[in-house]
Amino acid sequence: MKKELQKEKIITGVLAAFAILTVILGIFYMGGDFGKVLLWWGVLLVLGVINMPLIYMMFSRFSDFGWAFSKSIGLALSAWLMWILSSTKIMKFSQPGCIFVCVLLLVLNGLLYFFCYGKKQKKISFTHENINSILWVEIIFLAMFIFWSYLRGCRPEAYGTEKFMDFGFMKIMERSEYMPPQDLWLSGQSLNYYYVGQFVGSFLSKLSGIGVEYGYNLMLMTIAALSCALIFSLVRNCFAQLTFEKIKNVRVFGVIAGIISILATVFAGNGHYIIYGMLRPWLQKFTGAEVSSFQFWNSTRYIGYEPDVPDKTIHEFPSYSFILGDLHAHVINIIFVLSVLGILFAWLLYRRDLMKNSKKYSIVQEIFTPHILILGFLIGFFHTTNFWDYPIYYVVCGAVILFSNIVLCNFDKYSIVMTAIHGVLIFAIATICCLPFTLAFNQISTEIKFCENHTPFYQLTILWGIPIFTVVLYIVNMIYRNIREGAYKDARHMKPVARFFGTMKSADLFMFVLGLCAIGLTFMPEVIYVKDIYEGDHSRANTMFKLTYQAYIMYGIVIGYAVMKMFVQGKGMIRRCCVLISILVLLTLGYFGNASKTWFGEYANKDTYKSLDATDFMETECYADYEATNWLNDNIEGTPVVLEANGDSYTFYERVSTITGLPTVLGWRTHEWLWQCEANGDLPEIVSEREEDVRNIYTATDVNVAKEIIEKYDISYIYIGKCEYEKFPEMNMDFLRSLGEVVYEITTDLTISGQMMEKTTYIIETNR
Repeated sequence: MKKELQKEKIITGVLAAFAILTVILGIFYMGGDFGKVLLWWGVLLVLGVINMPLIYMMFSRFSDFGWAFSKSIGLALSAWLMWILSSTKIMKFSQPGCIFVCVLLLVLNGLLYFFCYGKKQKKISFTHENINSILWVEIIFLAMFIFWSYLRGCRPEAYGTEKFMDFGFMKIMERSEYMPPQDLWLSGQSLNYYYVGQFVGSFLSKLSGIGVEYGYNLMLMTIAALSCALIFSLVRNCFAQLTFEKIKNVRVFGVIAGIISILATVFAGNGHYIIYGMLRPWLQKFTGAEVSSFQFWNSTRYIGYEPDVPDKTIHEFPSYSFILGDLHAHVINIIFVLSVLGILFAWLLYRRDLMKNSKKYSIVQEIFTPHILILGFLIGFFHTTNFWDYPIYYVVCGAVILFSNIVLCNFDKYSIVMTAIHGVLIFAIATICCLPFTLAFNQISTEIKFCENHTPFYQLTILWGIPIFTVVLYIVNMIYRNIREGAYKDARHMKPVARFFGTMKSADLFMFVLGLCAIGLTFMPEVIYVKDIYEGDHSRANTMFKLTYQAYIMYGIVIGYAVMKMFVQGKGMIRRCCVLISILVLLTLGYFGNASKTWFGEYANKDTYKSLDATDFMETECYADYEATNWLNDNIEGTPVVLEANGDSYTFYERVSTITGLPTVLGWRTHEWLWQCEANGDLPEIVSEREEDVRNIYTATDVNVAKEIIEKYDISYIYIGKCEYEKFPEMNMDFLRSLGEVVYEITTDLTISGQMMEKTTYIIETNR
């Protein structure tokens, strides 16, 4: 006993030393920005501690008491509460409001602790094992947060791909007092998109006082780092439920399993990198042929592109997202879908213990558990953050609950009834939690159709062969061992279906369900797709993207657990298969090295680090716009409308509305087309009408026409700069200046249509 205690103390000391070393390296490499990183981390730490009584109720059977989940669930609860109060106009979205909801949650959790654990016999006690488990997940989070923040600081700009949209959402919400905010690219209209994920980032930015300029990157890196901690905690605690003959210290293997799952989920690429990023270049070089180039985004655009066929698809995964840097809906939701998976496993453990103590069992305890209530909340939360995850994880919840009820109730009528009750309760809670959002939201067209195109088998094998092989091997091996050990014979009193699942341990049942769900999500885009504006060659791109992204996360979790369990239990061929899978996963880690070096440059060099300010790029991209948008941020309060030229998606157009959070008449055309899309998929009239009005005001010669448009959209300021000169070369500057007072101007050299010329950037306050 003394030796075990001494070992625990040594582990504690080593972990604490590693944490200190990580902080020292952060200070050295990040300089002044590191203070913001620590402040952000501290705010998340406080949010987690505040909500620990609730988290402990759900995760008391975890060795770390759900420490990592306290951050993600605490963040979801506090941000949602602020969003609800703001959406119902009860409280303004402000820093005092954010602090208030945290204090409110502190009080509620304090009451929960007092009534549930106030008695001496129910007090929460921490052993050295618990402390070390908490240290493990906290130090993983801190170390990964510092690492990813440093990496992001090598290329911090919120510019390119979807970043303008994501940053702009956060910026306009930072300016807004109530939700929903205006659509920054369709002034006067509510934002008709799943924006609450970006609201979470704005909430943390406002609560910490750091601001969106830094909060954008810090939120993105929070997701990357917290994903590591959540995955580690979940897999390690799953593995802790196992027992092995002649092996006493299972915790070591649980740590290894958790690390493998982190690597497989957060850092790895897919099989495409092994074939096209490693094997093909090596063979070409060996044979003397011209070496084909590999770009890291090729692994997310393979089906339909290699070879080029009219079936363009998307199959992204977390490491690509974290490197690219879009704070998009599917990325933000990663930590919350991992929270759902963690709660589901914690619920399985709770149900197991509840049924063992049948004397204390009651129907109320089984139905109205904190697990089910929070699952309902999170599923409803998904309706506002990333709608695709709403049906996906409702089904995952249903599958875990159903199989659990089959085991516990011997697949009788009661198991079906209980599953239905749980399903209805989760759906009802979810509906209530997202009600303010759904009432203000016009559902984007979602027609389900059968696929006309299908992926060639070899491409499916390249992309998904490793995880599918792992899942199938794990399931077959588990069935074989149960047959060999006579587990099914010992459960002959159970019905066949219940016997199959009843012989599984809770962790095995959980991983079995995740594996099957992942395989289902992988093949579903081969059967059906959701119709949107991207028809024709890209008809199933979005469906494959959203479904396989979640499949990738589930596969990554299962891989670490399954490989380590089979390796410890197995012999001969099974162990060799586990080694092969591990090698293949390690090879896919080369994707992270290739992608990060391509995107961030030589980030091992301290001089590569720039800043965590997402808006710094404006100074070099266009100095005049940089100074003018700074003036707007410093001098304009609220959300008055600023007219700027509208342009195509993924361009520098809409830089004013994005950087300032001030709404404009019309922004990125394709995005607004999608958000306002009608059933027929045609360009919405509101978009085409505004396109014409923007052009008319910049090219007007009739003062009455111009003033009519200004009044129509309540335009407070007209912006004239690089993009406006480029799009509307026929502008009459004297006429536009006559529409109001020039409140800001700066004359610089601008590159217009490829030519350098001296131009003045204006901000005109209109005479309304």
